[in-house]
Amino acid sequence: MLAGVLALRALERRVDQILPGVPWCEAWPALRAHLLLIAADGHDPITELATAAAGTELGTATDLAAVLDWRLDPTGTRSHNAGPLP
Repeated sequence: MLAGVLALRALERRVDQILPGVPWCEAWPALRAHLLLIAADGHDPITELATAAAGTELGTATDLAAVLDWRLDPTGTRSHNAGPLP
């Protein structure tokens, strides 16, 4: 799977719709990369992100993208299985 510019913009728009402002956070590039890996592994990144956002409140977070990236994989391994990349 190759994510082109249009796919990246579409992902950014979808994320901004459900979590306004997240694509402008400092950690957005890391979160975006994580969402792309989730998609490459055959899962819906928006559903995964919405689930992570619903976990607990986000109002006190300095960088929402960083918190959400961590919530998507608190182990720091980016995947619980081998995933799409080594």
